[in-house]
Amino acid sequence: MDFHKLTAKLIPHDNRLTVSPPGKLKARSNYNSIPHVIVASKRRSGTHLLIDTLLNNFEPFRRTPLYVNLDSYVVSGHTIESLNESGPYVIKTHYPQSTDPRIADALEMLISSGSKVIITDRKDSEILKSLEVFLPSLDENAARKSNHEFDIFWKDQDYLRIKFEDIINTFSYTEVVNSISDYLNIKHNESIIFPPGRSELIKAMASKLLTRTLGRHAPVINTTIAFNKKAK
Repeated sequence: MDFHKLTAKLIPHDNRLTVSPPGKLKARSNYNSIPHVIVASKRRSGTHLLIDTLLNNFEPFRRTPLYVNLDSYVVSGHTIESLNESGPYVIKTHYPQSTDPRIADALEMLISSGSKVIITDRKDSEILKSLEVFLPSLDENAARKSNHEFDIFWKDQDYLRIKFEDIINTFSYTEVVNSISDYLNIKHNESIIFPPGRSELIKAMASKLLTRTLGRHAPVINTTIAFNKKAK
């Protein structure tokens, strides 16, 4: 077993400090007026880069656990009422790529109660290349169909669209944070935290380890999943 696989096995990305489930939600009454933020994305489109942008630059969302995986949360039998009583949280979903219809019902309840939606926008050709790293036996036609279904489901929703290339570009990142601030009507932190660059492998790995062991107390939140230098 190589170092990357061993590290991921010993310190998994989905532990009680990082995500619910398995982490238990906690109420935070001093931010009740702030809505949840739903990060809706196609797989391999920059989901966790956007989650980390919110967690690193908007103090109300730096919670324990750090975010909610709505797809797992709903399938595990948890209620939206409990989630709304614990807000605000950053909420991740890949629906309709995660196909359980209960997720759609949960999204409708969240959005109708005021949750905001931010969608990552990455070219399908780049998504397919990234998927192939993780799924060597990828069915490209099925993946294209899944991406199209995602676009159809979300096209009539009110949301902020963030381009993947802007999240990973140092020169446009500040504008990404500012646009989120305007959309949510929440001030970002005074000092903007940039995500580790693709060439900063040691920095990225250190921030992942600290996030998984310290949770919200890590200096830089990095919830990205793979310890894999080939992943893009």
